[in-house]
Amino acid sequence: MLKAEISPTRFNGRRHVYDAFIFDVRKPIRTTDVYKYLQRRGIKDVIVEPKYDGLYVQVAKDGSEVRVWSDLGNNLTANISSKIVEKVKQLPCKTLVAEGELELFINGKHEARGLITGLIHRRKRNLPPGVHEVVTLFDCLYLNEVDISTKNTQERLNSLKTLKLPQLLTPSRVPLNMVPYWRVKNPTSLQAVAKKICRLRHFEGVIIKPTNQTARNLRFIKFKKYIEFALSVLKRIPTRTRGVYNYDLGALTHEGKLIKVARSYNTRLRLTPGDHAAVACFNVSAYMKDGKIKRVHLYAPKIQTKTTAPVNSVDTIIKTAKAFGVLEMHRKL
Repeated sequence: MLKAEISPTRFNGRRHVYDAFIFDVRKPIRTTDVYKYLQRRGIKDVIVEPKYDGLYVQVAKDGSEVRVWSDLGNNLTANISSKIVEKVKQLPCKTLVAEGELELFINGKHEARGLITGLIHRRKRNLPPGVHEVVTLFDCLYLNEVDISTKNTQERLNSLKTLKLPQLLTPSRVPLNMVPYWRVKNPTSLQAVAKKICRLRHFEGVIIKPTNQTARNLRFIKFKKYIEFALSVLKRIPTRTRGVYNYDLGALTHEGKLIKVARSYNTRLRLTPGDHAAVACFNVSAYMKDGKIKRVHLYAPKIQTKTTAPVNSVDTIIKTAKAFGVLEMHRKL
């Protein structure tokens, strides 16, 4: 399967087949709906893992040759920390294809996906002091010339364990990590594990994988954090589909002016500029310059409903997102 150039090995679309549940971070975590979903499909045994806020990578090894690929098949090997590449070379296996998440820590604190993406594409191999990159491997497709992708989820994780990597929830000091995971067979355990993972702010939620599925037919479930704000409709933008709209949405500044903080997509609800909307998003990005916040953006906003609630200010959005662990601070390195 691996050739001298170590080409990326992918299963078309497999990582894009999933069902998603979301929960409001301001309320107690409840996994009841998720477990009912599993029961309706006869799924009683699952693997629960953290959902990482990083950049997907595929790690390949053939002897002393190592390649790290992006989700689109771009070669990132020369861009990432040399410590990661060296650690992969030292793994106790001859050949390997594994999937993972590349994350960034600065002085022990997890940083947003956007920052690691920008860093990688600027090709900064030599990282500044206090800046640390880590790859956490969460799936194994090929090991020691054996196709592992045909094995079930637990067997593939067992294969990863033979690499003898640490399994840290906060891998802020190691270059290579293996995903911590929990095998769950009842609703009480699912609730407990979800709480354990989701209270850590650098995780976006949890990933739930049926234990008996192979990598080639894997259908996993996302249980993901969200937070809701009241925003003002600035502009309604018709799409090519009749009755479906995109919206520019705004929040209030110190001066009482409205500034754009989000654009929602493909909404059937017809709103007029000036209307107020309850908008859910997965996190809030604050972009810094000269130590000050210059721009705020809501990630993946979705209009829930029209509302009479007063429009939130930018300050309120930042303070609330920070209090509940869904604020991402972006700055240049």
